[in-house]
Amino acid sequence: MWVGLHGRLRGLRLALRARLAAEGLAWLVLAAVAGVFVTLAFDYGLRLDDPLQRGLVVAVAAAALAATLWRQLTRPLLSRMRADDLALLVERRYPHLSDRLISAIQFARRPGDEGVSAAMVARMTDEAGDMVRSLRFGAVVEARRLARMCALAACAVIALTGFSVWQGDVMSLWFRRNVLFADAAWPQRTYLRLQVYGGEDLAAPLPGPDYDVLRGQDLRIVVMPVEGTEAPDEVSLHVGLASLGRTSVKLLTRPADGAARYQTVVRGINEPFTFYVTGGDDRTDARRPHRVRVIEPPALRRVEFTIEYPAYTALPPRSYRGTGEAVAVPFGGVVHVSAEANKPLAAARALLDGATLFDSKRQTPGAELTLDGRRLEARFALPGENEPGGRTLRFALRDGEGHTDRGGQVFPIQVVPDEPPRADAAKDGGLPDLWTLTPRAALPLRVSVRDDYGIGERSTEGGARPAVEIVVSRGADVVFADPAFEPVASGRGRPLRLDRRCELRLSRRVEAGDKIQVFLRAADARPKALDGPGVSDSRKLEFAVVKAEELREELMRRQRLASEKLAQAQNTQATAYAKTDAAAASQPLQAGVLTAAAREGVLGSARAQRAVGDECTRARDLFEAVRQEMVQNGIGDANEQTAMRVGIIEPLGRLSTRCTEVASSLSALPGEASDEGTADLPTRLARLADEQRAILEEMRAIVRRMEKLRSLQAMAEKVQRLVGWLEELQEEIERHRAAGIGEVFQPTTGPATEPE
Repeated sequence: MWVGLHGRLRGLRLALRARLAAEGLAWLVLAAVAGVFVTLAFDYGLRLDDPLQRGLVVAVAAAALAATLWRQLTRPLLSRMRADDLALLVERRYPHLSDRLISAIQFARRPGDEGVSAAMVARMTDEAGDMVRSLRFGAVVEARRLARMCALAACAVIALTGFSVWQGDVMSLWFRRNVLFADAAWPQRTYLRLQVYGGEDLAAPLPGPDYDVLRGQDLRIVVMPVEGTEAPDEVSLHVGLASLGRTSVKLLTRPADGAARYQTVVRGINEPFTFYVTGGDDRTDARRPHRVRVIEPPALRRVEFTIEYPAYTALPPRSYRGTGEAVAVPFGGVVHVSAEANKPLAAARALLDGATLFDSKRQTPGAELTLDGRRLEARFALPGENEPGGRTLRFALRDGEGHTDRGGQVFPIQVVPDEPPRADAAKDGGLPDLWTLTPRAALPLRVSVRDDYGIGERSTEGGARPAVEIVVSRGADVVFADPAFEPVASGRGRPLRLDRRCELRLSRRVEAGDKIQVFLRAADARPKALDGPGVSDSRKLEFAVVKAEELREELMRRQRLASEKLAQAQNTQATAYAKTDAAAASQPLQAGVLTAAAREGVLGSARAQRAVGDECTRARDLFEAVRQEMVQNGIGDANEQTAMRVGIIEPLGRLSTRCTEVASSLSALPGEASDEGTADLPTRLARLADEQRAILEEMRAIVRRMEKLRSLQAMAEKVQRLVGWLEELQEEIERHRAAGIGEVFQPTTGPATEPE
């Protein structure tokens, strides 16, 4: 019985190994077909033109195939199949054996074990033999599963064969690219052509596939589909920058006119980068990205400008180092440029406001440009007129390798014109808003002339004099205290400023009702070669000639207004005195400080005192101006002018000072919030109140003097009018008398009569 069972188990073992081998081969076929389709999908879909990329995908597929070979074929075939294992498989398939088969096999292997009944072993073996004799061990092999796997493998082979027949070219290319690793390209619907342009106008085509670009230059990238191929809707530009550490993508779309032309401009290139373009199914450019290298353009370093001023200015040259500020160039000056380039220069060109000024290949009259290796020297005069304005100087450089600085270095230049002299004439003293004169006036004038580079000269009998004159309308003369009219300030060998005082004296030909105009005319030292000299006039001073009586009346009116305002200020002074006196009389003064109410009164007194002082100052200034007008126009005598100065002007000045001192003292008195209380506070308040009362008395006295002065002036005015009337009457009598005498000596025309 055991011999027959052993033979059936050996047959089962062979059947199982055959099934594992067949199933493993089916798995291997499926894995191989899957590997073919997977590598095809990756290669065709991603266009893996890099052999290394394709090799990586094929290696992954081969690894998967090797893993399948090991797990599904090699390892199962190498596994041991013992009789016990086979018995367990049979009992798992036929559960009704109830471990009789495995027990019979194990007892048969150890017949001499002690404690085991031989009769029991024999009976168990017979029962197992009877039970397995009718069983089919082939059911354990599971042939249906094997059939399914073989069917799947066959379908995979059929699919691969059919696809290879249908897409023979594709499979042929796959085999060449992924098995032979040949340099063969997939067929494409789109083929893109790339062209890169540079230069100043971005119109010069650059040779590829790599490009040299000057730092800061632009590149224009143009992509076009090859004629006869499909134009994609958009093209992707892939740019790799080292500073970003990644590749950025920019989409280039068709222009609005629908032309198959995609372009973009990369602005201001300052670092190397790589790029390639893709569009549609064209990935050819990605195999070998284009490299853009940055080359330093020729540039000037350590630039120094030296400005030579025109000779007539007598100014020393001025230097500008670097380019941090605009270069100020005077009209008629010469610019000298000294610079060193970062590399040897082959040519240079200077442009002023975009127009060529001169270059190193062609010398221009009045301009010099020399190159010596890296050294550049230039000297030129700026063309143009004597007008202010900003200009732009640019140097276009070319190095020995033919590289040019596209933009060129720009230096701002500010043209500084030689302005005509600044002349001014003004009244010197008196009332600033009074433009009237009497025929006897001697009006002081202050005249001044200023010029940046110097005032011109004119030849006179006494030698060279500044080219300055005062122009006066007929009937008036100008008399200078210094007839030579020399400058009071001069520098750099020539006068830059004239500042003198003179007098305008009217001649006897001037009568009331006339108009007198005065202005100053000055010329600078700019020569004719520079469109000189520059001439300018000051503002015109226009005076009306009036009678002395009319001017005196106007001066008296202004004195009266000042007196009235000063009289009103007496009330303010009285109020200030009352507030201070009330604060001094308040009881008690707490700890030597003012109470809140008392301090408010003291501060009000201080404000009023300042207002009174301001009014005294205004009155003093007005009376002083009136006095000067009287002196300048010959009105009144010396006694009247002295009385005004001694009795009104000087006391008002002293009052103004006293008011300021009292107001400051009142403001400084300590209040409740202060820690500076003093025991003598009542005494100080009383003393300040007495001072305010004295100021009030002085103001009253000055007002009385003003009224008395006006009375005297009114009387003098009446006397002057009476004298004037008597003079006119005397002149009329003289005219009548002269006319009467003339009639006596006239010849008669009628017949002579004899006296009776």
